[in-house]
Amino acid sequence: MRTRRIRSLLLVRDEKTGNWGDPVFYTIGSASFGLQVGGDVSEIVLLVRTPKGLEEFYRSDFKLGANTGMAIGSVGEGASVHGLAADIIAYARKQGVFAGIAVDGTFVAVADEANEAYYGKPARPTDIAIKQSAYNPQSLDLRNTATTVMK
Repeated sequence: MRTRRIRSLLLVRDEKTGNWGDPVFYTIGSASFGLQVGGDVSEIVLLVRTPKGLEEFYRSDFKLGANTGMAIGSVGEGASVHGLAADIIAYARKQGVFAGIAVDGTFVAVADEANEAYYGKPARPTDIAIKQSAYNPQSLDLRNTATTVMK
């Protein structure tokens, strides 16, 4: 069995202003059984396309694909998502050789300690992304980069 935990973050764009909010920190974990062949996933980007998909991230923890529709594509392989009805799309850039990547069932949990360390106080995802009651000016470069990249 192989267990893996990845530190990750979520940025939410305000639909009215178009501005990106401060990051919410998460831990993404998975376990796999059986023969391990190939390389490893070096990056995964989750694109949350619907309010239903985003609401999953406001919970303490959840499994990807359990209550939301998931789609998976590989960066650089010409994957297209036009007309796709998925709530969350996962894009993966891979190192080595894999025939595919399984994201459904991957466990996502709020990294409370990381959020508290970054904001200097306990902060839940809704405090950061919706209420905007937690703020860290050091996130400005990250939010500006998101604005540039997601035009």
